[in-house]
Amino acid sequence: FSPKNDGSSGNIYYLASAVFGDSQCKWRESKEEMEQYGVSSKSKAPSIHTEIVILNEHFQHMAQASILLENGKKKRNKSNFDDARLFFYEDNVWISYRNGKKHGYETQIHNRVYFEPVVVDDTKIK
Repeated sequence: FSPKNDGSSGNIYYLASAVFGDSQCKWRESKEEMEQYGVSSKSKAPSIHTEIVILNEHFQHMAQASILLENGKKKRNKSNFDDARLFFYEDNVWISYRNGKKHGYETQIHNRVYFEPVVVDDTKIK
């Protein structure tokens, strides 16, 4: 996508989501399976959260931030976005995800993603 969103040529950026969770934590794997698949010996992840990553036209990392849910009181908190997927709808970025503890494991939720300006290497990305 072009950050200007006016069809002009310019820098092209890519968005990606990365989920950091407990999928690589020990569950019922044998020691051999843990070594073979690189499963951690921890039974609980130190943090479960989702990051949004901005890449340039060469797929080089430019910036990233945790995706936060905002409740009705404008309080922001990290949430467990399982199966997070970004998509565009009506010129906006949306995230589709599951949150089993809050909404069940079969329900897919979607919310619009709002961006706040960030500065990377003296370049403001909006």
